[in-house]
This record gives sequence, structure tokens and C-alpha cells, in this order.
Amino acid sequence: MGSESKIIFRQGFKSDESKRYRSTNSKVYAVNPDGTLKWSVAIGTSIQSSPAIREDGSILIGSDNGIVYALRQTDGTEIRTYDKDDKEIRSSLLVASNGIIYYGSTDEKFFALNSSGTAKWELMVTGPVSASPAMGFGGNIYVGTESGYFYATAPSASENRKGTL
Repeated sequence: MGSESKIIFRQGFKSDESKRYRSTNSKVYAVNPDGTLKWSVAIGTSIQSSPAIREDGSILIGSDNGIVYALRQTDGTEIRTYDKDDKEIRSSLLVASNGIIYYGSTDEKFFALNSSGTAKWELMVTGPVSASPAMGFGGNIYVGTESGYFYATAPSASENRKGTL
């Protein structure tokens, strides 16, 4: 990976048990269980979010150019991207069991994407979102903002609650 790279997170498992890494040099890495490099792919911008793995094994990762990338698990090939022309995606992505993808960005928005990558909804929030969203019992989604607010929203975004941390 080179001396210029700094590994800052490790996550992921699927049938081949490779680990997924992100680094500060604009690349996503997959490392075999024995520590050898399986593949790396250049995204072209800084990556601050942690990767998520979908049921089909594809890897989702947000980037500082506001794009969500879907990568093939076997070789890192780009499957598709979703670009809302938004600010940096610093929160990790949450993939629900129904395939809906949730994430926040630094432009004070929280998003839901359909499994195809099309927009389901977006919610204006108070403050940049760099926290990882979480799903609770009943499917409600929870996320905090850098401005000290905590949001709970229904999966349809039809009902939202806001509180302070």
C-alpha cells in the first residue's frame, strides 16, 4: 500500500472473508485474511466513511466528492455510482435488510437511496452529519449531527423527531 498510506479503518466480511480497508490516499483496499493485498481501487478523492457490504457482496462507500460508490467484492470494479452533487459523505453507510441505503453528508442532509441507487428521500437536518446512522427495532433510523442534534426517523421519513444530545 505504500508508505504514504495510512489505514484508518477495517471492516467487512463475506464468503471469502477478505477485509475491506479505506485509507487517506483515496483508495479502497481489500486484504486477504493472511494480510496480503487482494485488490485496491483508486476513488480519486478522500474517503472518510466506513464501507458497508450489501447482501449481494458489493461494497458501498461514500466519498468526499459526494458520490456513493458500489464496488464488486471480487476485484473492486465499479458497479455503479450515485451522485447527488452534495458535499462530503463522512458518515458510514447503513444498508437495511430491504436494501435501502442511509447516509448523511456535510451539507446538513440525511439521505435514503433505493437499492437501485435512486433517491428515496432526503431530510434536512441541523448540522453536518458525520456520525454513523443506526437502525433500531421497528426499522426507525437514528443519526446524530455535529451540531449536537439527534434525529429519529421512520424508514419512509414520514415521521421525524429531533432532540439534543
